[in-house]
Amino acid sequence: MLAYAGGWLTPGALTPASMIDTFEKVNGLHPGFRRNHAKGVCISGYFDSNGRGVALSKAAIFRPGRVPVIGRFALAGGQPYAADALHTVRSMAILFKLPDGEEWRTGMNNIPVFAVRTAQGFHDQLLASAPDPATGKPDPAKMKAFLASYPETAKAMQLIGNHPVSSGFDNSTYNSLNAFRFINAGGVVTPVRWSMVPVQPFEPISTTDPGKADKEYLFDALIAAIHGHPLQWRLVITIGQPADPTDDATIPWPPDRQQIDVGTLTIDHVESEDTSPARDINFDPLILPDGISGSDVSTPKPRTQFALQSRILHWLMAAMLLAMLFIGVTMVASLGDYHVLVAIHRPLGIMILILAAIRFVNRICTKLPPFPPTMSRRERFLASSSEKMLYALMFALPLVGWGMLSAGHYPIVMFGPVHLPPILPANPTLYAVLRQSHTILAFLLFATFLAHLSAVLFHTLIVRDRLLDRMALWPIRSRKNKSQS
Repeated sequence: MLAYAGGWLTPGALTPASMIDTFEKVNGLHPGFRRNHAKGVCISGYFDSNGRGVALSKAAIFRPGRVPVIGRFALAGGQPYAADALHTVRSMAILFKLPDGEEWRTGMNNIPVFAVRTAQGFHDQLLASAPDPATGKPDPAKMKAFLASYPETAKAMQLIGNHPVSSGFDNSTYNSLNAFRFINAGGVVTPVRWSMVPVQPFEPISTTDPGKADKEYLFDALIAAIHGHPLQWRLVITIGQPADPTDDATIPWPPDRQQIDVGTLTIDHVESEDTSPARDINFDPLILPDGISGSDVSTPKPRTQFALQSRILHWLMAAMLLAMLFIGVTMVASLGDYHVLVAIHRPLGIMILILAAIRFVNRICTKLPPFPPTMSRRERFLASSSEKMLYALMFALPLVGWGMLSAGHYPIVMFGPVHLPPILPANPTLYAVLRQSHTILAFLLFATFLAHLSAVLFHTLIVRDRLLDRMALWPIRSRKNKSQS
């Protein structure tokens, strides 16, 4: 069971962690940057709904009125210092802050379709398109093998190659690519895709590539444009028909599908990721308000928190460990209260052992949420190692204490007349060894606990990636942080 929980029995399975590892393998380590769409700039503004979307969806975003937004423009890829290139995929990510505390997050690209259909295909495309160190270009043999395994990608890449590319971020159309479902107040479900269509007129790319002279020219032009005047896009909803695919982003819908303009996005502020609250936002396209859902009922919404029972067990164990550590320190420092503290220490240790067993079973039987994308491979390894160390100590310390009392021929009193049986024969030498071991393990538990707490505080207060939310007892969706106020 431990091997299964650790993923050792399914080493080839694609997981969020292995996907991030692949990004790092292909692009290298760039601490402080996103693994994909690493090069970007943050924006803010507002969205004005014209009310036309109410007939399609009961989501609050479509009621007439204005809501604030924050977001990010970026270039695809994991290289934060790469030179701007006209044909690199551009993205617009937006978080709509709805008045009832809900959020709608969407990530859109300036291509008509996505190159792959599945997450596994995306993973394999990353590996196939990785530059060969000898040539600086993808290995043709690997790309050929990839296209043979994913024939839909060849068709999608042809559509992408034939799609006209604009001269900059400001006059690009950004598409959701994936399909979603709108649900209106009457329960009617409508398949949709959406696009942000620029109010700024389309300009084709120049025949000369200024990137050779200025590696930041796309972002510099965007920043200058926003400083000059607000930029605007119309949110256009495309209505799908029953025959239109809703589970394959490599296939475009026919161009004659009905389109509805539901409002205008205005971007009037641009800032560095060093200061923007958008820096810490994961623009997960499945964080959706009531009235919008994924395109398939089978589409899993990624878990961002541990299961409720896991969170309850975690905090219960944390309280018991803190109490045990406090009692242990006080036992050493205060001889006057020693016997009272021992009477609490012994049953509390057994309760920790029982709770550790319950947590271990729960750990095996429940799926874990992915680590935040801000955590590097090394940090994820250290986090997993410290978890295993804590589990080992939560089992070892009470068992060693139980064995120590047994070897010392002490009664193991739980409460009142309830005693636990000895697990080792009485032996003074063994008692001395176990007592020393118990002390060492207690110091090791204290150090591991402090390291765990320090790491959580570092990510919460310094990195600000809301790592603590994974184990919070409150639901994330109802939480309002500073960026929502």
